Amino acid sequence: MQVSGRRGDLIALPCVAHGYPLPSYRWYVQENGQLRPIVSSHRISQLEGTLIIQQATVADSGHFVCLANNSLGEERAHTRLLVTGGTSLSQNLSLVIIKENVCVC
Repeated sequence: MQVSGRRGDLIALPCVAHGYPLPSYRWYVQENGQLRPIVSSHRISQLEGTLIIQQATVADSGHFVCLANNSLGEERAHTRLLVTGGTSLSQNLSLVIIKENVCVC
């Protein structure tokens, strides 16, 4: 699955598994072939199986892996996240027009 968003967006990466006993979820980011656990912070949290990234940055882009497991086994779901920079303008901009005058004498 691929999820796209823009810088500053709230992005949700869903992971849904069904089973009994109810599965628990863990999220990882894949870097250099290794899975690194996602650590919750003021911007990144997990609600059940969904990973929530607030105020997304371009650096949040990457390959995420959700691991859902219970006592009977585990499943993995892979998600590629692409956060684009977008464009933004300062509200305090002013337009300056410069006219070129040419005098032929």
